[in-house]
Formats: sequence, structure tokens, C-alpha cells
Amino acid sequence: MSKTIFITGAGTGLGKGATIGLAKKGHRVIAATELTSQKTDLLREANDLELDIEVIKVDITNSLDLEQIEKYDFDVFVANAAINERRQDN
Repeated sequence: MSKTIFITGAGTGLGKGATIGLAKKGHRVIAATELTSQKTDLLREANDLELDIEVIKVDITNSLDLEQIEKYDFDVFVANAAINERRQDN
């Protein structure tokens, strides 16, 4: 049984790998990337692999971008995006 899976942080690393792997298994994947360049790269790779992945740009630190997520109906939400913060030692 296929699911609709929404993944944040899908532009690189684990999020990107999960997006492609789940789409290959027949799941509908909505992939959110932080940057437009990541969106373009992921769409290109999905097209090359003949995978049907919906890719959107969402910056999780932007409240207007976050409102986009509410427009989707999905079974599973993977909160993979992170806010890049550095710890400063005193």
C-alpha cells in the first residue's frame, strides 16, 4: 500500500536519499527543499530517474513558507530539515 509522504530537508543528504528511495518504492513523495537551486537539482534527478516527485521550496524559518505545508494532504510527515546554528564556546 503506497503512502503520501511529505519530507522536509529533501535537497541534500538523508532527506534527498529518502525522497528518491521512497519514490522508487512507489510512494507519492512531496519533497521540500530550502533553496531554489536544490529544488531544480532534485527535479532534474527525479526526471532522469523517471520518478514522480513533487518538489517545493520551503524555508522552515519563514512563516509564509510554512503555510504551504498545510495545503497538502499526506499520510506521513518527515521533519528532516534543520536550522543551521553554531554553538559558540566562550
